[in-house]
Amino acid sequence: MATLNQTIQDNTAVSNKLTAEVAEFYSKTLLSRLIPELRFAKYASKPSMTKIPKRAGDKISFRRINSLALVTSALTEGVTPDGQNLSISKIDTTVVQYGGWVSITDLVDMVALDPIITETAEVLGEQAGQSIEKIIADVIFAGTEVLYAGAGAARAAVATTISAADILAATAMLKKANVKPLEGGDYVAFVPIKVAHDIMQLSEWVTANTYRHDGLVQGEIGKLYGVRFIEVPENFATVYENAAGTGTLDVYASLFIGKDYFGIADVEGSAKPEMIVKPLGSGDDPLNQRATVGWKTLFSVKRMNESCGVRLETL
Repeated sequence: MATLNQTIQDNTAVSNKLTAEVAEFYSKTLLSRLIPELRFAKYASKPSMTKIPKRAGDKISFRRINSLALVTSALTEGVTPDGQNLSISKIDTTVVQYGGWVSITDLVDMVALDPIITETAEVLGEQAGQSIEKIIADVIFAGTEVLYAGAGAARAAVATTISAADILAATAMLKKANVKPLEGGDYVAFVPIKVAHDIMQLSEWVTANTYRHDGLVQGEIGKLYGVRFIEVPENFATVYENAAGTGTLDVYASLFIGKDYFGIADVEGSAKPEMIVKPLGSGDDPLNQRATVGWKTLFSVKRMNESCGVRLETL
């Protein structure tokens, strides 16, 4: 909790009465600030955006029927071959709540010069969006399929920045695992800002993207070898500090994904953050001295198929 008398950025003016229209306005303000922060969630497997019914518990299972072995032997005339058994992979996840809030005093309500409640809703929207992004990033970047730049054997041995050969190796790994592209027919790679700059200096990149400016989604820097590259802000990037060389070189993680790499579950839309404004006098506040503004969300993110994501580690 932050007390708004201490920091003006946390200040919010709020009236004793909060109409439905005003509450809706503040919710829209929060969401308008939140949406630009979200880059990862849109690439969750669409069938897995599962909504648990209310009062049906906090756990859910993603299920996937595994592929069958290929049939390469000819049938024998008049002989029925042995049947095959289906196998199902089950991935369990439990939804959890996240949220944040600030406290407002009546004194700030009286003396503040700015529309503080609107500004606070914007700041909380930014906090909500970035918090959700960080939660998702920590899960999806922790996959088990890994490649190291220059066909290296370990993180400590990484000695080069990203190359066209590294990009091709990552896509080949996905293709060999029969990973399907995402909607639109491409794989997606989330790359830190530093790696994005290295990619854009590759001659292969320049050739492929010099005259391509249309059809880019938010955060996308371009496309190469059937992969759309999404630049990841620094605070969401996975960086292994002093992990290579003699312990002085940072190693950067880029994540290449295809369809069904990860999923998000919530309870009937609860992943969408809820804006909560409590006016002066709410709760245990006999002198109408305190109000609060906050948000909360309920969801879970889960890697569904490790083979559908490849982490490429480079300098």
